[in-house]
Amino acid sequence: MSKDSGPRKQKSVKPRSSAQVIRNIAIAENALAALSEIVTPAYLSSLGKKNLRQLTDAEAKQFEEFKFEALCQFDLDDVIDAESVKAVVSQPLSLPANVRELYQATIAKYRDENAGREPPVEVLRRFQSSVFALYRGDYD
Repeated sequence: MSKDSGPRKQKSVKPRSSAQVIRNIAIAENALAALSEIVTPAYLSSLGKKNLRQLTDAEAKQFEEFKFEALCQFDLDDVIDAESVKAVVSQPLSLPANVRELYQATIAKYRDENAGREPPVEVLRRFQSSVFALYRGDYD
C-alpha cells in the first residue's frame, strides 16, 4: 500500500443539496402516505378484507409494490388526490429500471446488514420515499 503523495481532498458537503434531499424525502413520505390513504380502501374492498391486518404476507407485499409503482408515476410537486390517483392507476404501472435497481439494492444492503432478515414495512416505506425523492428530485 502506498502513502498519499499529498493531502487528501476535503469532502465538501453541499448544504443546499443536502437540505433539498431531506426536504424531498419528507415530501415523498407525505405523498406515499396520501396515496396509501386513497388506495387502501379500494384495495381492501377488492380482496374482501376489512383491514390491512387481514392481508396475507403476499398480498401485503404486492400492495406495497403497487403503491410504490403508483407513487413513481407522480412528480414531487404533483397533488396527490383521489382524481390524480385514479388517473395514474387506470394506466399500466411500471418502475424505470434504474429506480427498481436502486430500490432492490437498498433492500439487499439491509438484508446483508441484518442477517438476511427482510426489512419491516416501515423501513420499506422509508426506502421507497428515499428512492422516489432521489428519482424525482432536482439537485445541484
